[in-house]
Amino acid sequence: MSTIIKHAVVYTNDPAVGVIWDGAVLIDGPRIVDVGKTDELVHKYGSADQVIDGKWKLVMPGFIDTHMHLDAAYLRGLIPPKWMGWLKEYFGWYFDIIDEEDFYYSALFSIGKRLLTGTTTVVDSGPLPGFEKQAVEAVEKSGVRANLNRMTMDVYDEALGAGGFSTKHRETTEKAIRHGRDFVKTYNGHLGRVRAGLCLMQVPTSTETLGREARKIVDELDGTLHTHAGVHGELLEKTIKLHGIHDIEYLDKIGVLCNRMTAAHMGWLTETEIGLVASRGANVSHCPTSTTINGKGILSKGNIVRMSKMGVNIALGTDELDITDIVRVMFAVLIHRDIWMDSTLFPFEKVVEMATTNGAKAIGMGDDLGTIARGRLADLVLFDLKNADWIPVYGYSLLPNLITSASGSSVHTVLVHGKVVVENRKITTLDMDEVAHQIQERAGKYVRSAVEKGMHTKHAFARNDWSPVNPSNHT
Repeated sequence: MSTIIKHAVVYTNDPAVGVIWDGAVLIDGPRIVDVGKTDELVHKYGSADQVIDGKWKLVMPGFIDTHMHLDAAYLRGLIPPKWMGWLKEYFGWYFDIIDEEDFYYSALFSIGKRLLTGTTTVVDSGPLPGFEKQAVEAVEKSGVRANLNRMTMDVYDEALGAGGFSTKHRETTEKAIRHGRDFVKTYNGHLGRVRAGLCLMQVPTSTETLGREARKIVDELDGTLHTHAGVHGELLEKTIKLHGIHDIEYLDKIGVLCNRMTAAHMGWLTETEIGLVASRGANVSHCPTSTTINGKGILSKGNIVRMSKMGVNIALGTDELDITDIVRVMFAVLIHRDIWMDSTLFPFEKVVEMATTNGAKAIGMGDDLGTIARGRLADLVLFDLKNADWIPVYGYSLLPNLITSASGSSVHTVLVHGKVVVENRKITTLDMDEVAHQIQERAGKYVRSAVEKGMHTKHAFARNDWSPVNPSNHT
């Protein structure tokens, strides 16, 4: 089916083209046929099967969230940030409780929240072993584009402490390799919307054998690699204790530090490690809202800025479900300006690149995503410029308004692979109200278990019984 967006403000994200006022984008199937002035495209091609009125709309490339967790919906607001203790509860207690159906609804909810705020590609850092089918089904149902990196690990108690990872999802080295290969082989390229890969979950949770075999798999099958690295001093100590070297040095030693690798967080690094990241062409997923919530120290370390100045490809991620709006993440990037007392850091257009072209490069889709141009995949977001967050609108206000004033709540329409998945702020592929209802109903067992174990967040205004709330009858 062909689609034309007419009379829009088109931010192409291509410096050679810039912004097209009264612009149009013509799409045929999943790809962009042409982009230009509305009258020129209408004269050249005529109409299309579907016409989208772009008046008072800003059309941009869809955003790419390069680090998130499909499984995390039931943790929202439940477990307080305390780093290694939280990590153990997440990997151990939470993964023990969650089942296939819970995971499926968590995935739908996590995806739906992001589609509504303009994210068209999600990069999941680890469908759980045994839940791969549910992850793919959620991607199929929602219409999102996804880079799914199967959770891959073979070191448990030594890295995370006794009971630090659910026994339900543990694998031997041999099984992790075999199942990882099967996953990438089966799903890479699925529906034209899935990129498959492997997530070496935390640096100290993978043996050298597993790392080297993971690299062989993704090289052979053109997959991706993902991990968390340089996250926090407590976890770094585990890597040093087990291997005698720092995170990035270990990833380089086992052969996975390469251009297929995206490492999330990346604050606790040495100068040597920064040099390795740059020389190997590895990618970084910067999650500034996550580190701000959890106090990881990544912003204050300053290494994101140092790597950016060295030309390292830095993309953006949301991480957990606390903040799913990549526009808010873009604003959080500006915190670096205050830390360094330098207002020239991360110009607005560079922040947009972090959310688009840099993300595309990180997942090996730099030739297909990130800009609005002929032949590119039609993953697009349309913002409502009549929304008060965008007023006044003029030539120089678009990016400042996007990053410092607007949020994803002003997204009007979203297209993925040439299909409309959000229209007038409603997801067309999901009943989001029903998905949210499922999350609310299913959250009860996690809340009760967390309270029984004393793991829940405690603050002055929390209800004493911590039962799920029905706002319509809550007193």
